[in-house]
Amino acid sequence: MIDVPLPALVTGDVSTVPFFVANALKDTGYDQTMANGSGASKAIADGVRSAIAAVVEGGHGRAYISDLHGCFARRSRQPRPENER
Repeated sequence: MIDVPLPALVTGDVSTVPFFVANALKDTGYDQTMANGSGASKAIADGVRSAIAAVVEGGHGRAYISDLHGCFARRSRQPRPENER
């Protein structure tokens, strides 16, 4: 399976692996379902889904997953509303 993302890892050209943030959000739903079904703690699945959902809601669903860290950085630099401080 590493042969799919390997060129992107070597060259930095993520266009060869077009996995979007919106796809990751969908996949985290599967993680939540598995956690719920197994009786496991779902705090991590819920937290990851919440963080990725905020990026998608912020208009970055079509960003590549490799750019997710930049989306989080931009979001953390934005001033938070008074009621969220």
